[in-house]
Amino acid sequence: MSWSKADIDVETIYTSKGDNYKDITDDLIIVVERMIKNEEKLADNILIYTNATNGYLRLACYDDNTKSYIGQYIYHLELPELWENSLSHEEGAYHFDNETHIAICCMLEEYIDSLNIYTSNELNSTPEILYI
Repeated sequence: MSWSKADIDVETIYTSKGDNYKDITDDLIIVVERMIKNEEKLADNILIYTNATNGYLRLACYDDNTKSYIGQYIYHLELPELWENSLSHEEGAYHFDNETHIAICCMLEEYIDSLNIYTSNELNSTPEILYI
């Protein structure tokens, strides 16, 4: 899946100071609430792409039928504290992936009846629906 700026009007960037899933969950909820507000008619399905190499999550409204993102915005959540801690953590990138996955699951619990969350990452580029 391509995230080309040519296909999207605006990329909105947020930065989290969180270095653990609890803090990141709070920031992720803020971003998702902004998505729901901005993309009201499209935000039933959200794709969250995790990039442990560069330390961010990328979110967009997602159409499972066409396997592509939709809407006007891509939301980019930078996680510099977690990324920095992952560099020196014994689990490395897995630590980043694990903390962000737990944060995504915790965020989904807030919206379990109203959202479908799809996830992908550098190792698994095919989005899969997240069930918790």
